Amino acid sequence: MNIILVCSSGMSTSLLVRKMIAEGENRGLKELHILACSIDELEGRIDQFDVVLIGPQLRYREHEVAELTEPRNKKYAVIDLMSYGMMNGKKVLDQALDLL
Repeated sequence: MNIILVCSSGMSTSLLVRKMIAEGENRGLKELHILACSIDELEGRIDQFDVVLIGPQLRYREHEVAELTEPRNKKYAVIDLMSYGMMNGKKVLDQALDLL
């Protein structure tokens, strides 16, 4: 599974990515790849990923993500605000897995 987290600059989600990867390792998910990028980079990267998670601070740009994901049959969701704020890698990974 390939997951991409989208935020304003690609920087604020780096810690969350590390926590999600650690949780995936704890669960024995061997084919798990997670990357953070800025929303401006998404179009050039989207075809490499199965799931797109949007940082809650970008909820207002969700329509742009939908325009990129829907024609490609990709799943997307806005990351739960509480899980994002607490950098809860377990819950955010669960959110991504639930999309598939």
